[in-house]
Amino acid sequence: MYLVTKKYYGDEPLFTYFDLDDYAYFDVDDPTSELKKTYQAYLKNQITYFDGSVFTKINAITITRDLEIVFNRKHCLELIGETGYFDLIDKETAGLDGEFTKYLHKRNQQVEFIEGSVITIDKNGIITFKSGNPDIPTFYLASYIGIGIGIATDEEFAGNDYFKPEDASLKRIPIFEFDVKYMEPFLEHILNT
Repeated sequence: MYLVTKKYYGDEPLFTYFDLDDYAYFDVDDPTSELKKTYQAYLKNQITYFDGSVFTKINAITITRDLEIVFNRKHCLELIGETGYFDLIDKETAGLDGEFTKYLHKRNQQVEFIEGSVITIDKNGIITFKSGNPDIPTFYLASYIGIGIGIATDEEFAGNDYFKPEDASLKRIPIFEFDVKYMEPFLEHILNT
């Protein structure tokens, strides 16, 4: 994750890299052209995502018949093995036409489904999944681009330990188990109701 600061308004930007795994930070003396380009886009409110970005600008959610969830028709959530991440897909070749897509209400950054489920995105990039089926607990996804994500209910956690609160007594489960136990039933309930 990167932080860009300026001591004075007219100064050149200073870039700092935060290593989320080692809990360390380093000054970036020679920022890449992509990092500079992303910063310039931010200044013009034309934000694109790069590794470590918090994923908050979500305007569409697609649920496929294969029980996958895709955000903005280009970021597919992958919950495989021990790792969860957003896979950048080519929306032209992804075959999402005809799949179930809902658009977020811009005011409250949420999608409400006919059967009662709600997906909400907060300003910190936490996506909350609340099912219309009372047997499926509410769960939360830390939505970061380019790094392993964390996903949890009030009792169980899967994914990147960085996102697990130190004082939480959550039971750790493999991320593929979380997918089968919570995400797939959540999506299936929406599609089949």
